[in-house]
This record gives sequence, C-alpha cells and structure tokens, in this order.
Amino acid sequence: MTEKPRSLKNEINGSKNQPDVTSHIDRLMYLEQGLENIDRESLIEELDKILTVCMEQKENLAALMNCKNILAILKDESDEKIKSKYSNLLDKFRANQLQQNKKKWEEINKIHRNMNHIENIINIDPDVAPNLEIIPFEELEIDKFQLDQMLNEADKILETHRVEVNHAGSRNGAIQLASGKVLPINEEFMISPDLDFEEIESNQPNLNIIAELTISVDNQEEDPIEDAFIEDMIPYNYEVVDVEINNESARCLPTKKLRKEGLELSWHLTNLKETGPIKFKYHLRPRISRTILVPTEKELQVIHTHSNLQDSESVEGSYRTWLEFRNEYAQELNNVLLEDIIPEFYTYEVEEKKRGDFESSKQSSPFLVKWQLFDMEKQFTSEHEYQLTEFEMIEQKKREAERLLAMDIKQIFFFKRKKWKKKQEKARLYLAKFSRI
Repeated sequence: MTEKPRSLKNEINGSKNQPDVTSHIDRLMYLEQGLENIDRESLIEELDKILTVCMEQKENLAALMNCKNILAILKDESDEKIKSKYSNLLDKFRANQLQQNKKKWEEINKIHRNMNHIENIINIDPDVAPNLEIIPFEELEIDKFQLDQMLNEADKILETHRVEVNHAGSRNGAIQLASGKVLPINEEFMISPDLDFEEIESNQPNLNIIAELTISVDNQEEDPIEDAFIEDMIPYNYEVVDVEINNESARCLPTKKLRKEGLELSWHLTNLKETGPIKFKYHLRPRISRTILVPTEKELQVIHTHSNLQDSESVEGSYRTWLEFRNEYAQELNNVLLEDIIPEFYTYEVEEKKRGDFESSKQSSPFLVKWQLFDMEKQFTSEHEYQLTEFEMIEQKKREAERLLAMDIKQIFFFKRKKWKKKQEKARLYLAKFSRI
C-alpha cells in the first residue's frame, strides 16, 4: 500500500523515551546514508508517489529529500534518462529551497533592523519581535491637527492597526522514516489556557495559568521515524516557559528565529527509531500586548509589542511587568496613544511612573488600558508597572476571608483577640476591594 503524506494530530499518549535533540546547520546532512537490503523498484515507486503529492502540495523540503533518496537508490542505475529526470527535479527543488531561505532571511533581517530603532523607544523582552509600521497622514485621510485633538480618530485607527492577539500557531517540516520515505508536516493548531485547576495538595489548586499545547508526530511501528525536521510557530502574545518531549524537559533547546508571524522554534531530532508518536508539550504563558500610536511631523508610527509576565516571588499566582515608552524622537511628542491588552483570567493594578514633567490620562476596563501622553519633551519617559493576579487565586483568598469573618471571636483565646480583629479587618478590606470580581 502506498504511504500517504500525513499531518500531525493533537494527541496525548506518546513514548516516554526522549529523542536526541540537536540544532541543525544543514537539514540534509543526514540523508547521505546507504539504503541497503531494500526492494529497490518498490521503494522507488513509493518515493515517487510521495514526491508527486509533495509537488502538488508545494511541500518543497519533503520533495527535495525524497528526490535525493531516489537518486541515492539509483546510484548504480545504468538508465541515464531516469537518473537525469530526478537530477533535474533535485536542481529545481534546491533552487526553490534557496529562494525560500533567501526570503526568510530577508524577513528576519528586516525585523532586526526595525528592532534597532524600536529598542531606543521601548523595552523589548527576549523572544519578542516588535513591529513598526509607518503610515503617512495622507493615507489616513486625516491631518496631524485632527489626530492631536480628537481621541476618537485614534480609536478608529486602532480598529485597523491594533496589535494582534493570536491563539493559533503552525507546524511545518518533514520526517524521514527508516525505509527512506520522507513525509511532509503541515498543520495549524489552536492554543487555549488550561483552566482545570487540579489540586496538587489538599485545598491547594494549581493556580499557574499556563496554556499547555500538546502536538505529536505520528509514527508507524513497521517503519519508525529516524529523523525529524520540525518548525513550530508560536504567536508573540505567548511566552514559551518550558518544552517537554515525551513527558521530559527538552535536554536541548531548539534554534529560535524571530519571524513576522511569531517565534519560530526549529527542531532537528536524529537517530530516533521510535515506535510511538513523538509528543511535544509547550508550556505557554500569555503576555500583555501593546499598541503605540506616535504622531510625528509627517507620519503616524504604529508600534506593536508584547511583554512577559514575571512571577512574583512573594505571592503565588501573582505577576509583574513593566512597559516603558521613551521619547527618543528628534521632537516633542503630543497625543501619543498607548493601548494595553490584558490577558484573560487576570485582574490587574497599574501605576504610572514618569521621568519628566508632562501630562497623561488613562482609560481602563477589565481587559484594556489606554494611556494618552501630552507635550512630551525629548528624553521624557512614561513607565507603567502592572501587577496581575489570577482570578482563581483571588477567589481562593475571598473564600479564606469569608471563613475568617464567619468565625465567632468569642471562640478565640482572649489574648489573641486583638490580633484576630486585625486579621478580620484585613479580610473585610480584601472582600470590599474584590467584591465585583
């Protein structure tokens, strides 16, 4: 039966033996291996069928690898016509791969050029590529005076130029089986937070909001996977906290690249010989996502970025982050708009700190905070410090406060009543603060 190209499926069960993980320089270096003790005609027929499907689906990497394996089998073939056919195809696939790599690196280089400018204006967290868009005022059909005076115009611009909060990722690549067949991988997947608060101890739920993304590479026992070349794309509004392969922490991190769509993680797994699926589990934490509108003399600059949430050392389920905007432009800025999207399942408190004398205003809702900065001279800075707390942690503390207030103070030892009253007063204040959550 002809082996058909397969896509990944979201599965949970997998092998517990973690494969070796290495970074790759040349993806095809492991293809130069002897293909002995095989049914040559049958395998060439299988490889050719897979090659045809790869060409139809424009899966260039898998097509290139299959074509190279066919030529390795035909090494001693006397029919030069058939060898020429696959040699010409191989040249075509190599040219396509070079062109794809060229476009990728042009994109990556452009991202890093933009970052060199943006890093003077905002703080950039690791594994985040802020985006800069330049919009002439003529394209907006609005002049600078209107933008300075009318906040609702800025809101209209945000509707079409707001930072993307994306809950979808993608996986591409190829797997080489022991038989020599190479199957393409091309799949999209959805990311959603884990809301099953499992109790790790009595009345102690696991309160760390983490999106657990599990994706597997299928396998066949009669034709195990030997090598896997995998590229996973994770959107920037999620931070990769940890990665497990077959239920163990990855011994070697993948190669990372900052792409337009998100963080690309490239895996090269070799010498697998696995008889079960290879399971990847990504532990992802949502980030705060920010849009910045900066009106300059001739244009509107739109900056998109994302900020990591740092664990609070003192309070479980609590996080902090700092978002900063610095006027490093060669002019005074007015009516700069900053909009912060707060991840779901958190409540927040925020404090603004200024370096320089300028006016600012704030509008807020449960998941959105807008800042407007006025008459901001060069070198002035606006910093926003966020304290986020998971809703489930708040609910747990509210239950504890209610139990504390429900206790009869007469049952408390006389000399401890004064201290107990202070605890009850704190409980009342806490319930009043979070009564609407």
